[in-house]
Amino acid sequence: MLVWIEKPTETQCVEASVGRKKWFCGRKKKFGIALQGTCDVEGRFLDVVMEHPALTSDFLAFATCPLHHKLEVPGFLAEGLCFFGDNAHVNCRHMATPCRGSTVGTSEDNHNFFHSQLRMRIECAFGMLASGTLGSAAQGHSGNNWSQKDHSNGDVSLPVAQLPDQQAN
Repeated sequence: MLVWIEKPTETQCVEASVGRKKWFCGRKKKFGIALQGTCDVEGRFLDVVMEHPALTSDFLAFATCPLHHKLEVPGFLAEGLCFFGDNAHVNCRHMATPCRGSTVGTSEDNHNFFHSQLRMRIECAFGMLASGTLGSAAQGHSGNNWSQKDHSNGDVSLPVAQLPDQQAN
């Protein structure tokens, strides 16, 4: 999500070690900072970070965030959980991405359907955040069950959930 900012000054660009053009989003014709948030399957924001200029890819923003490094540590994420990201991310132990080239009726197609249902919830959460209708949901919740430990730092725009075959019947 792009958070709009005023055009940065030369001094601000030097302090950030980023050129002025990197802060400009050509698609939206605005200067901005990339906001990455972690939501659970209910659309509640668990973590939000704004560290990168508008032109930073989602992959790079996630790869350089503290949460990504913590995910590499065994036991950080509760057993049976993973993040769901779009094709800007890489499929790995802690990240599920859509299957490319799936055929209707296959397990890959079923995975993509489940994946798209989760992503729609997250898109709705970001829409409510952008429109100002998120209210108390932006405060997260105290019963954080996405990890085995308390993690107040992180930054990724991905839902956390169980894979369909791991859910209890």
